[in-house]
Amino acid sequence: MRIGAVRSRRSATSSVLSGVGIVLGGDPNAAASAEELLLGIPTIEFAARTLGRYGLIATIAARSLADYTDIVRMIRAHPGVRLVETWVHAFVWLERYEWSLDRLDRNRRARPAPSELEAADPG
Repeated sequence: MRIGAVRSRRSATSSVLSGVGIVLGGDPNAAASAEELLLGIPTIEFAARTLGRYGLIATIAARSLADYTDIVRMIRAHPGVRLVETWVHAFVWLERYEWSLDRLDRNRRARPAPSELEAADPG
C-alpha cells in the first residue's frame, strides 16, 4: 500500500466518518489526477494507492451527511474514476499515521509526473 494523503484527528470528533473504495480507469494520468483530487479535499483524513479491488481507498470526516454526499458525488464525477463504493466507520479502534501531509506533499512535488516519465523513456 502506498500512502497518498494523511490527516490525523487530534481529538474525538462528531464528524461523519466513512470510507471510500475507488476503482480507477486505466489511464495513468487520470489516476494521478484522481489522487490530486483527494489531496485537495480538506475532509479527507487518509488516502492510499492500493493493489486489489480498489486503486485508491480513503477516509472522509465530513461535517454532515449532506457534506459527505457532496464529497462522494465529486469523487464519482471525476473522469479517472470508474466506480466508488462507500461504507460508514461505526467505531475507530486504532489510528496510527506515520507520515504527515506536509511530508507527502514534499515527496509528491519531487516526483516526476507520469507523462514526464513516458516522454523520457526512449523505448
